[in-house]
Amino acid sequence: MPQTTRPNTATGVAEVTLSQFAGADRAKPVILACVDRSRHGRRVLAHVGALARAVGGQIILMRVLDPHSGNDLPPDPVDWEVRRREAGYALARMAERGGIDARIILAQGRPSEEICHEAARLGAEYIVLGRFGEEVEDMDRTAGIGATARAILEQAQEKVLLVPEGDRRVPCFRRILVPLDGSCWAESALPTAMRVAGSTNAEIVLAQIMTPPEFVCPTPPEPEDVELRARITERNNRAARGYLERQRAMLAEQGVTVRKRVVDGADARGSLLELLREDAYDLVVLSARGSGFRHLPGLHFGSVAAHLSLHSATPLLFVRPDTDVSQRRSGRRAVATAPPPAALHA
Repeated sequence: MPQTTRPNTATGVAEVTLSQFAGADRAKPVILACVDRSRHGRRVLAHVGALARAVGGQIILMRVLDPHSGNDLPPDPVDWEVRRREAGYALARMAERGGIDARIILAQGRPSEEICHEAARLGAEYIVLGRFGEEVEDMDRTAGIGATARAILEQAQEKVLLVPEGDRRVPCFRRILVPLDGSCWAESALPTAMRVAGSTNAEIVLAQIMTPPEFVCPTPPEPEDVELRARITERNNRAARGYLERQRAMLAEQGVTVRKRVVDGADARGSLLELLREDAYDLVVLSARGSGFRHLPGLHFGSVAAHLSLHSATPLLFVRPDTDVSQRRSGRRAVATAPPPAALHA
């Protein structure tokens, strides 16, 4: 396959565009997938393909290399060139074996910074990555999430699909959970869920967790306190059912199968995890922030989203409620290359 190379001024730096992307429809959403050499890389790649089919996106595979190779010395140009080409070949082979048509980009530096900069430069709508990468040793997995994934979730303005380890199912988004809490921020996940469901004929389940009202009471509650709590609980559940029904009816008018669930639970985070364990969901689409944002407007990532990112065994697609990534631009240029596809068969 022919390719076009535009050399940069730095040694061993080039950006390569495969001809299959020439004249590509710019209206297609760009999916930037971070695939490394970890054992989880192939699972991430499979979810990339499923997402691309669901949203009609074009895929860009990215890998970030450490320019120092384990020391603080300046990178040797020859060594960098060899490592760059080997990484490019490996990504191209993975894409070919997975039946993925993709553009390949390599960069050097801190992974989270390079990925965020490249996503902005490309105007990407989605970033896909695993919960852990190759830089995480098995003994460090008790942290729940790798440093790169955590930084991207906290910093990136794009939608982020986080693929957990241990998910052995063939990616097929047939049942999608959308947690809601009555806020406009949580509702920002609905258009993305609808987009995925509309192309895969998936069922959307709208869920709201109802936690019991709390009283400031240093002594045991009086009978009237118990009665008041029961009345407030019933009122909140009635309001939640009405709210979810309005959302369900609105989505159903667009031809999507939608169900609703009101779940009583002491804690929204634990109740959502229990819901995911009880029912077979293929994907959770949720806002990075919920109703708590009105109290903590500087919070970039909410406590519920953070908890699920650490513990969910179901893939999570996080949506930023107040960001239009299509209007952002970045002047940063990536360090990139891709091997000639013909070399794969040499």
